[in-house]
Amino acid sequence: MPQNEYMEKHRKEHGRRLDHEERTRKREAREAHTISAKATNLRGFRAKMFQQERHKHKIQMRKQIKALEEKNVQSAGDKDPSQPLPSYLLDRNNPQQAKSLSSAIKNRRSEKSARYSVPIPKVSGMLNSLALLSERADENVKAKRAPRLVDPPNPLALLSIYCGTRIADI
Repeated sequence: MPQNEYMEKHRKEHGRRLDHEERTRKREAREAHTISAKATNLRGFRAKMFQQERHKHKIQMRKQIKALEEKNVQSAGDKDPSQPLPSYLLDRNNPQQAKSLSSAIKNRRSEKSARYSVPIPKVSGMLNSLALLSERADENVKAKRAPRLVDPPNPLALLSIYCGTRIADI
């Protein structure tokens, strides 16, 4: 094994951390924050070079997305039709055009939507007999515990607290 592959060797022998995928995902998610912080804090020539690089990257991404987003897929009709064409239609090509989205763009969009989607737990219906059993169990628990008496608050006392006056003054 070459000398410079000690990292790969260690990874093969010992594996990765259990949260490795999560950490890399979070690092990629934070990347935008670090780039924006760099863009605001850099000054002078470094800022100029950084913005040039960023501008080139954005242009490249726009071109790539534009090229992949809508492709005109042309497919000519049947080459050997079942019935012969008349002579005036022979020279005519009848291409069927269809616009198709690239699978890469579809994947990106699905990933973006998956980022903000919240998994909704599936709730299964409960049988009436089970619901009644749980109510009966609650009744047994209520019967065993000590009674709890809660007096309703006195409206005059509440009024005195809010207004700052004594009950005797009212």
